Amino acid sequence: MDIYLDTNLWNELFKQGAHPESLLTSFEGKGARLVLSDETVYELAKTFAKKGQSGLQEGIGFFAYLREFITRSVPITKDNMAMVAA
Repeated sequence: MDIYLDTNLWNELFKQGAHPESLLTSFEGKGARLVLSDETVYELAKTFAKKGQSGLQEGIGFFAYLREFITRSVPITKDNMAMVAA
């Protein structure tokens, strides 16, 4: 089963410092995998760009955090409405 998190949930994972490896291992143990959408990446990039210099630093940290998931084979997909249109 794929688990698709919206922007708010990704933000919470980052703010709470959820460890990517532990989180992914937990999902795998339950027969699930975490999925990241291209739309979520876009929304997150817009959010951090609007906050000025402090947002830039937070954005850099956040995207470094996302990279930890992507390097562990978290797939990037399109959101539901984009898939319907395609």
